[in-house]
Amino acid sequence: MSVEPKQPFMEHLDELLLRLRKSFMFLVFGFVIGYALSEYFINVLSSLVKQIPYLPASSPLPKIMSTGPFEIFWVHIRVSMVLGAFIAFPLVAWEVSKFVSPGLKDAERSRVRFLFFSIYGTFLLGIFLGYQWVLPAVLSAIVRFNHNPDISNLWTLSTYVNNSLGVLIVTALLIQLPVIMTHLSAWGWVQAKTWGRVRRQAIVVNAVVSGILSPPDIQSMIAMMVPVHLLYEAGIIFSKIAEWMNNGGKKNDEKV
Repeated sequence: MSVEPKQPFMEHLDELLLRLRKSFMFLVFGFVIGYALSEYFINVLSSLVKQIPYLPASSPLPKIMSTGPFEIFWVHIRVSMVLGAFIAFPLVAWEVSKFVSPGLKDAERSRVRFLFFSIYGTFLLGIFLGYQWVLPAVLSAIVRFNHNPDISNLWTLSTYVNNSLGVLIVTALLIQLPVIMTHLSAWGWVQAKTWGRVRRQAIVVNAVVSGILSPPDIQSMIAMMVPVHLLYEAGIIFSKIAEWMNNGGKKNDEKV
């Protein structure tokens, strides 16, 4: 395990500015690619409205509309920025790892790079799961909650895309929970038994977060709480496995 020699302050500052310039270029490049994909992405999101599951037969499907001359343009820009950040993340993360690597040991460098890889992979998985199951379920709950035969259900494109992106991003962030827990335990910062001891507090936090983020009904809140807590329990299991591997396969007899 080696640590590179310390750099003078000005060289360190020059290195930081170089990494920031490269990261900015990657973000611009990602934005350009994101803009080229924005039309397709918006169409994919809009297609979900035509196939919302679990709706009563008497409940008409909502319609998406544009209410301003620049609304569609700004929606494309907003989507392009989100896609651009996602596309550029691996390159920006690489620049970050290159900047911090001189002060790290070989094992620590591998851990940081594996952390970035894990976050990106699980974020991609979260987007997929959010699109396939979470977003359709949320749309179904919203339509059923707002169902009124005397009121037309019209959604503006900007509102629909913003809320849909929010659901997808929140899903992708929540699925990071076991990843972060596992890495914290693998690095020795938080023991797996600690995650088990604060399980009750985690349930309370989960209930509060689920109540804020879910649609305004108890069924949706519970539907969000259950998978999030399962992610927490998975994080405890993976944390125990990470500790076991760090200990060379020795058993940890402490109960979690």
